[in-house]
Amino acid sequence: MSSPVCGYLPARGWSAHLSPVNFRLIVFSWLALQAAARVVGAGATPFDLDAVEVRYGFGDHHSDSGFHHAAAAAGFRTPLSGAVTKSWELRTRLDLAAGWMGRNAADATFFSLGPLLTLAPRGFPLTFEAGVSPTLVSENVFGDKNIGGRFQFTDTIGAGLQLSPRIRLGYHFVHISNAGIYERNPGVNFHVFTLGWRF
Repeated sequence: MSSPVCGYLPARGWSAHLSPVNFRLIVFSWLALQAAARVVGAGATPFDLDAVEVRYGFGDHHSDSGFHHAAAAAGFRTPLSGAVTKSWELRTRLDLAAGWMGRNAADATFFSLGPLLTLAPRGFPLTFEAGVSPTLVSENVFGDKNIGGRFQFTDTIGAGLQLSPRIRLGYHFVHISNAGIYERNPGVNFHVFTLGWRF
């Protein structure tokens, strides 16, 4: 008997969809469960606004030349934070972003929501960040590049520099792809620069 979920996926073997997305689903589910457990244990809601950002980026190399990316984002604190060692601290936040990506005359809006992990040395204003966010795009064809479908994943890795207690600059390498759930999965890579305000 077929699963009802299959109706929302491209018509390929069910097993073909499991392996590419398995890692992302495991990470996302683990973080969600851990956050829920901390919230229940603390008896409080931790998702306060931590920061807002504006982001702008451009395509990585010749296959993505002409692509541009702009977004506004908000980060919300989660209970998954604490000291890793005496010198390093791990923080997590829920990253919510809405924006635009395009190439020449082809444009799309997008919406993403997912966890972002931040590793920071104590007493130094530098942070290292990585995250993955399920993403919806309004269009998947950009001229001669078809990214497969309107459900994507946004993977990001980068660093940030706290210029003052409020102002922050950052750089992220961003990869948007569908993890193989569609027949086409070329992905798009961006170099993204951020300017943030922390509350």
